[in-house]
Amino acid sequence: MLGQSEGDSGATFSGIVAVHVDGRGNIYVLDNGDRAIQVFAPDGRHLRAIGGNGSGPGEFRDPAGFSVLGDSLLVTYDRILQRLTWFGMDGRLVTTRSVKLPMMQYGLVTYVAALDRGALVFGVTMGYHTEPRPGRDGTGTLLRVSADGSVIDTILAFDGPRMIAVRAQWRYPLLFPTPFAPGPHWDIGPDARIAFGYGDRNDIAVLDGAGRQVQRLQWDMPPSSVTGADVRDFRASFPWGDGVKGLDPATRDAAKRVLDTLAMPVAWPAFDAIRFDDRGRLWVRRAAGDRIPISEWDVFANGTQRLGTVRLPRRLSVRQISRDAIYGVTTDEDGVPRVRRFRLVDPTRERSRVDSAGPRASGHQPGRTTGRE
Repeated sequence: MLGQSEGDSGATFSGIVAVHVDGRGNIYVLDNGDRAIQVFAPDGRHLRAIGGNGSGPGEFRDPAGFSVLGDSLLVTYDRILQRLTWFGMDGRLVTTRSVKLPMMQYGLVTYVAALDRGALVFGVTMGYHTEPRPGRDGTGTLLRVSADGSVIDTILAFDGPRMIAVRAQWRYPLLFPTPFAPGPHWDIGPDARIAFGYGDRNDIAVLDGAGRQVQRLQWDMPPSSVTGADVRDFRASFPWGDGVKGLDPATRDAAKRVLDTLAMPVAWPAFDAIRFDDRGRLWVRRAAGDRIPISEWDVFANGTQRLGTVRLPRRLSVRQISRDAIYGVTTDEDGVPRVRRFRLVDPTRERSRVDSAGPRASGHQPGRTTGRE
């Protein structure tokens, strides 16, 4: 596990943006606290920092994410500096490219991934305006951006995260997630395929790098019911967001009126996360409340062939899935984010080894894999 509440700056995190693991098992963690990519060996030793806080060459002010191309190049995008920065995997600065994405025109970049050496995908969400702008408020796009920084085209346009906008005394609206929000969710595979879907629509489209649908995964897993405890948890945590304690009374009253009128769904979305692993298999997490400690991820090959289920801690935000391990982020009781690695254990293989030695293993289900830290 990586991350601690105090100590060497390379091992302390305050806001993890992205995690990547290279072919040798080295772990790269982009943290918004020190505006740097911290690099760790597979055994957890801190190796080096890439970048740092600032506006000079190779520095960041507001990194939105990073991606890796093969085993030789790493690229980041900075929202404030509006530039791509390319590094070698050893941290050597290669080049920078300006990317002009005016926020009022495109929205906020929240996701960066490489399609190939010639293009990147930016996930962009349009915010909510002081004066409502129907058709633009809350929309999102996946943009294809060339390696030289120019916008090539729009791969996909969609309704963004479903939010409730409360008109506040501030300049901008106060935003809250809708109850048990269904997405959207997406990820980019190692072969440049894009998986996209909403949890309440029970299907996932698989697109090529140009946005053409090549497969469609029909989701037939029954969703979990919303319980009274789930509703109480949602109401107790509303309103959401930083600075909520400082809300003026009028805005707090407006938020409460909104909460009192919300219709609570009877079921969770069918899924609430999508990930490709390093072999191009699609992982889909079944949605459920945080009171359930274990989440179930269904794994699909060739887009539609279900291979089995993997069980992981519910509060683990999965960032990368390699051939034999899963890497994700959790937050401890002190609010400190940590990177955790879980080894993939196939119970059918373990059972075969035990059977050949004598007693039969118990407590495992065929086709179900467990992630062990």
